[in-house]
Amino acid sequence: MIIKTDHTKVIISESLKDVMKRKPLKLISVQDIVDNCGYSRNTFYYHFIDKQDLTNWIYTNEVLRIIRPITIDHPFDYWGEALEAIYDNRTFYENALSFQGQNSFEDFSFNELSDALLSMIDQYVDHRPIEKTSRVFIANFYSSGISKMTIDWINSGMYEFPEQFRQRLVNIVGEGILTSVEKCIQK
Repeated sequence: MIIKTDHTKVIISESLKDVMKRKPLKLISVQDIVDNCGYSRNTFYYHFIDKQDLTNWIYTNEVLRIIRPITIDHPFDYWGEALEAIYDNRTFYENALSFQGQNSFEDFSFNELSDALLSMIDQYVDHRPIEKTSRVFIANFYSSGISKMTIDWINSGMYEFPEQFRQRLVNIVGEGILTSVEKCIQK
């Protein structure tokens, strides 16, 4: 059962996606979003700080909820489904990436992916000695590469199907994360 606040967020998010079919994100106002769905500005601001917060909420609910269960045994199992969600909503993601600045979608996605990879690394090392700075560096390094390539894939019109792109990521990144961690573990 969807509670009322989540239902309202879904309606507002669908409204933003609808408006983004006609207008770039940087030109969309909160008023455009609420006019499209019939809610008030107060309702919008009760649920979201600004339109970037709404954009990030959509990404969290469409993509991050899928990839967050990253585990050391199956780090890329969920990526195909996450990339399919991006592919199915390509207009939204292409448009969301066009906005640069504070709280940008690009920064948000990098930070969230980095946190997910750090969590996976922490699972892997368990209690073995590895400096936190090394763990964070590895997570940020791979997050940068994966984020940048995913953004390039989106900006280039998603030139290949999600599963093909996922397989490229797996082939290149694959065991690289764990190899990097193993090299940093203090013996």
